[in-house]
Amino acid sequence: MDRKKDKMSRFRYRQPKGFRDTLDVIRNILLQEGFTSTIQKIKKHIYYKLKGIDFDFQSLDNLTIKGKNHTHATLCGSSNETTVKDIFDNLVELDSTILEGTFVDIGSGKGKLIIYAKEYGFHQTVGVEFAKELYQITRNNIKALKVQNVHVLHQDATEYILPSNTRVIYFLNPFDEVIFHTILPKFIEQMQRFNHPIYLVYRVPIYQEVFKAYRALKKIKSLNFRGDLSQIYLFDNHQSAD
Repeated sequence: MDRKKDKMSRFRYRQPKGFRDTLDVIRNILLQEGFTSTIQKIKKHIYYKLKGIDFDFQSLDNLTIKGKNHTHATLCGSSNETTVKDIFDNLVELDSTILEGTFVDIGSGKGKLIIYAKEYGFHQTVGVEFAKELYQITRNNIKALKVQNVHVLHQDATEYILPSNTRVIYFLNPFDEVIFHTILPKFIEQMQRFNHPIYLVYRVPIYQEVFKAYRALKKIKSLNFRGDLSQIYLFDNHQSAD
């Protein structure tokens, strides 16, 4: 097994298989989050199903993906709302004005996170997704839920231009170190034109060593929410991008 596959083997999403396995998953959620939170999650899941919302896990192997960078994509992970709320709560503690800007999710999958980020309170959210099928599912989800100021772009992240009011850039382990070394210098160059703090969240930080190469990105917080790891970086406009 090569180095990349060995790293990725640490991040696996296990889908329930059969009724007994589903009960085991529910039992584990009950133990971790309590009865009230679990019931709320089940009710929301049923609501999504009735509305035709698709936030189910998606393997990249089952998608028709074209583009020069598709071989560098990683697993299509799931955004657990409890974990994400902990991340957002920490961001608000760091900067109380952060919700006034735009939240950008790089590799946004089916759009669950950009929808939840809008529900949490961000003024605007944007998802960037290079898989056309996932982009289309996100559009359908946004339409079905009738949420405002939630947008998704069918675009390679290496070609994306950040909105001027970007406050948070979120990565849920969307690609390997090759793309990070391509995208981070471009983002740093763009962010130098902005006059407000910008935070980068790297969840499941398998390639966090890449971030150390860029002095303009300062790690200010490490989060470990029930074994779900995240790093929060602050863009420092006073440092160079080398």
